[in-house]
Amino acid sequence: MTLVKPPQTGGFEEERHHDSPRTVCARGRPRCGDGPAVDGYTIEFTLVDYGEPGSSDRAALRIFKTANPAEVVLNVPLQLLTTGNLQAHYDQPHKT
Repeated sequence: MTLVKPPQTGGFEEERHHDSPRTVCARGRPRCGDGPAVDGYTIEFTLVDYGEPGSSDRAALRIFKTANPAEVVLNVPLQLLTTGNLQAHYDQPHKT
């Protein structure tokens, strides 16, 4: 996965105030379960962490053909998560 700059902020924020979210955008090759990455396709996702308790967190994802980004296979627009709690921590190393 490659971290990309969130379009809303123009970059990553190292410090967050209690009312401003942390946004992580990334791009990479999708995989299904424990299988290998799927060649020819790209996944992009946006995760927005509004802090505790997680009831306002949002996520979006898009899978498309790498050679033709207009050919979208799956598009889930940014939306409120109904369960779970995103944890965006910039003080911890990102793993790929």
